[in-house]
Amino acid sequence: MTNTFLISEAQIRSYTDIDNNIDSALIKNGIREAQDIKLQTVLGTLLTEKIYSLVDAGTIGDADNAAYKTLLDSYIQNMLIYASYWYILDSVYMRSRNNGLL
Repeated sequence: MTNTFLISEAQIRSYTDIDNNIDSALIKNGIREAQDIKLQTVLGTLLTEKIYSLVDAGTIGDADNAAYKTLLDSYIQNMLIYASYWYILDSVYMRSRNNGLL
């Protein structure tokens, strides 16, 4: 499970119809699920970890890492917005509680 987010909550809210009333924790969990499940499946573990390390270090924008920056901005973020939306919808419409699914 990662603590590095490649997209922001604001991007999710602006590109989808997620309302401002939706809890931020649900959105962050959706982003985390999309990154852990979908992104790693598409890119592979090594490339995903490389991008996480560049983002964490703040060096993704350097001239040496221009290809990674292009990949992140042009492809990964777009995919993550819609994959996160998919996972967020599950948690918005169905919640497990002590008395069952709501």
